[in-house]
Amino acid sequence: MVLEPSPQPILRSCLRFTALVATLSILCLVPSAQAGPDLDRLVGTWQESRANPVGEPVPYLTEEVTLETGDPAVSLGCTLTTPREEGPHPAAMLLTVAGPNDRDQSHFGHRPFFVLADHLTRRGLVILRCDDRGVGDSSGDVTAVGLDVLAEDAVRGARYLAQQEAVDPSAVGFIGNSEGSLVGAKAALASDEVGFVVMLGGVGVPGSELIRERRLADLRRRDVSEEDLQSRMALFDRLIELVERGRGAGLEAARARDPSLIDKIDEVLDSPNFSGGPLFPRERRAQLELLLGPWYHSQLLSDAPSVLRRIRQPVLALAGSVDRVNLPAQNLPAIQQALLEGGNQDHTVALLPRLNHVFQTAKRGGMEEYGRLKESFSSLALRTISDWIVLRFAPE
Repeated sequence: MVLEPSPQPILRSCLRFTALVATLSILCLVPSAQAGPDLDRLVGTWQESRANPVGEPVPYLTEEVTLETGDPAVSLGCTLTTPREEGPHPAAMLLTVAGPNDRDQSHFGHRPFFVLADHLTRRGLVILRCDDRGVGDSSGDVTAVGLDVLAEDAVRGARYLAQQEAVDPSAVGFIGNSEGSLVGAKAALASDEVGFVVMLGGVGVPGSELIRERRLADLRRRDVSEEDLQSRMALFDRLIELVERGRGAGLEAARARDPSLIDKIDEVLDSPNFSGGPLFPRERRAQLELLLGPWYHSQLLSDAPSVLRRIRQPVLALAGSVDRVNLPAQNLPAIQQALLEGGNQDHTVALLPRLNHVFQTAKRGGMEEYGRLKESFSSLALRTISDWIVLRFAPE
């Protein structure tokens, strides 16, 4: 894929659609006026590496730190990496995908956020990455709070970074993968101290639409009959309707307020045509706690377009062409449209070839492939992220 700068000194949408299959075929890299001629370094055909070796010793400082949250009973265990060179440096907090994740966003033997932090720190950034609530050295429970609380945690992370002697307080931002992209965007709205937002496999549509389209695409890949597909989607829509009625108050609160709601959810879950997917809990109580808790409810009712229309900070939105979680054909155009409608003057949107949801070079893009891949984080994505930040906040 060749990434070319815009011929105009302002941002322009570069969306091209393959109408017959209704999928996103090309989404060009769209630089801003602020980037200048140095962005020529981004032009060319990228070659992805098959691995990201990180050896010792590293040319930067590493420190284990604790980030306090708005809840006195909850703190986050984090790692801070700082270049040895004299600052001030730009800085970023890394925000993980949905669900309980450690600070490295570890999965199937990979540590993508470790690789990302290493790369960015070598490029001159100060990086903060934290265990999610309830994971590793962090207390609390990430699934017991909504996205607004996670955004508050992110704001506190940005403030912590801004207070570091080595950091340029005007160049502190977020780099979020999937759910983390929306958390970072919400945090950017809440704080003028945030200087930029990077969205990786980001969300551009309302949560209910995101989840429904993902489910529909999954069923179509299985070649189920149209009758079966409609039956399964009707069950899914019914479940979403019931979850919305639960208001995210939790299982016991929902049971006390409306006992029939639990029975109706049970009916959906007991249907032979219902499938919750590989990460759906096996035990019924755990299923109900997830569906009726604040975290899933806030995901379902999230309104990414409304958030993105109000962001004034620079935004980089990247997606992999074989992402099967947050479908790029659904989300990248929506992200671009919302930013343009809101008048954001510095945003870049790109579809990166052959990358999956967690930015590994992949063939099929499904989660079942993640562990079989040698690469933890595509060098194409690493360079695109770091170049975009460095060109704005730390010209080399």
